[in-house]
Amino acid sequence: MQRDRPSHVFVVGLSRTGSTLTRRVLNKSPLVGIGGESRFFSHPTRLGLTRQQGLQEQFAAAGDMTTEQGLRSVADAILGRDTPNFWARLSSLVSRDEFEALIRAGGGTDRALLAAAMTCHARGKAIHGEKTPHHIYSVPKLLDWFPAARIIHTFRDPRAVYVSVRRKETTEQLTHAGSLARRLGRPFELYAATNLAASWRRMVALHSRYQDSYPNRYLLVRFEDLVGDPRATVLRMCAFLNIPFTDTMLEQVAFNSSYLPKGSDGELGFDGQAVDRWREYLSPLATWWFARLCGRHLAEFGYAP
Repeated sequence: MQRDRPSHVFVVGLSRTGSTLTRRVLNKSPLVGIGGESRFFSHPTRLGLTRQQGLQEQFAAAGDMTTEQGLRSVADAILGRDTPNFWARLSSLVSRDEFEALIRAGGGTDRALLAAAMTCHARGKAIHGEKTPHHIYSVPKLLDWFPAARIIHTFRDPRAVYVSVRRKETTEQLTHAGSLARRLGRPFELYAATNLAASWRRMVALHSRYQDSYPNRYLLVRFEDLVGDPRATVLRMCAFLNIPFTDTMLEQVAFNSSYLPKGSDGELGFDGQAVDRWREYLSPLATWWFARLCGRHLAEFGYAP
């Protein structure tokens, strides 16, 4: 590995902040192979009052990977998954024996499991990685496990994030309780906006902490900069990762916009108009509430009222 080039890169942040677009852009480099969402670590939800379990706990319950029987049980739990996600795709990328050998070589630890999966997804590229937005809460753990790794934190105006999340919701994704809650109208809108604003403010606090603690290993990338000036922003990411920039990194990139019709696979290119399109959809009540909850930080990150 070239000096100062990272071993891994992790793309983190709130959902709907451009993490998928960032991953797709970086994966255009012949040196970078970032997998999808491993959802390995747990994370806070619902105003930070509850915690969503990560797959790390589920796999640990399947067996002790330091033993051959436990390793086989964990491999069964992973390679037998039938949903099209980060872990299920491993069965098409690597043989069972190769996967188990990678974990065994790493000592049968949770770190070895995640590293093995990223190695498979990288498909021979030099820099491995994955993109799970809520791993923003696990940055210290990731950098402890992978000392030569870098973190890219995707960031966006919270009002745009809120609109994007709401527009991406489908009836099929909602629980019965969730569907009932949305019928409350304004009370639910205030709750949802409060939950998003609280999460966004945690991102602000974590950014300040990580920027101070890991100045050379952490980079904030605003969605607005990525779609508004993609060349300059991608050049900055390439410099951060110490990889060459190529024009192909800006070509034929699928842009997964929430403003496209439901079920769409995305469009090609960078949609600069997505920066302010949220203003067409955000209600006056939610606009006022976000200004109350996030006003000072909005200005801090260059977001107009």
